[in-house]
Amino acid sequence: MSLPSRLLLATSLRGDPAAELERALPFARALGADVRVIHVVSDPVPLYSEYSATLGANVEAAVRDAIAEARGRVDALIAPFASRGVGIEGDVLRGDPRYLVVAEAKRWGATMVAVHPGEHDLAERLLLGTTSRYVLHHATVPVLLLRPSPAARGGLGEIVVPVEPDDPDFVPPQDVLGALALGLPGRLRFVSVLAEADLLRGLDREQGREAARNRLDAVLTRLRGPGHVDVERLGEVIWARRASDGVLEFAREHGAGLIAMRTHGRRAVSRALLGSVCDQVVSRAQCSVLAFPPTP
Repeated sequence: MSLPSRLLLATSLRGDPAAELERALPFARALGADVRVIHVVSDPVPLYSEYSATLGANVEAAVRDAIAEARGRVDALIAPFASRGVGIEGDVLRGDPRYLVVAEAKRWGATMVAVHPGEHDLAERLLLGTTSRYVLHHATVPVLLLRPSPAARGGLGEIVVPVEPDDPDFVPPQDVLGALALGLPGRLRFVSVLAEADLLRGLDREQGREAARNRLDAVLTRLRGPGHVDVERLGEVIWARRASDGVLEFAREHGAGLIAMRTHGRRAVSRALLGSVCDQVVSRAQCSVLAFPPTP
């Protein structure tokens, strides 16, 4: 895939939106991408809404006021960066943030979407689900889920790239990861996780490790060939109770600033399993996660 040239950052304006933007901009700079910051003002929802106090009054006026306030906050958020020559713009939309973030990404031609997987209270999860989870599973471009990096002051540090042990044809998007490794900077560390469930299927531990190591070495060999960015790449095979546990523990042990993985596999049998691995990693990771959609 080519380098993302347009990064769409969706912000809820809760918490510290300036920190979210500060986390996203280094990725945009490393990729040479323009940035569009959007905030979506939700229509009032029965039982739960930040505008619930006005449901019996003039709802439309309340929403218009919220849009005007949000537009001022977005303008103030991006102004310091625009004045420094950063290619950045902002907008406020109205509707369901889950659908509108995905739709706006398509309309604007975004080649990467960044969201912050923030905490949501129980009522919002029951009524809407999380925007970040919906975007993760429905966007057709890579999704960057932003969290503070343990190595923030010294670049990304390690970029952990899980390699599916049963898919030797999978080659991570090295143009993107290579640009991030050079621009942020960071070091690519590939890991193949063998889950303990494999033992229940009769897989011998040593034979499984050897086979996974051979597949991982084959991937690394291809990535060192002509046309790939020349950055340091390391590979390791580990065992874990579950694949997601192995990825997360490996990332913690190496102080990773980013985990880069696919949302799910290509084969129908593996989609649900690998999708749940990505969900677990996203929900529990202590660093940012860059999730790539499956190859068509």
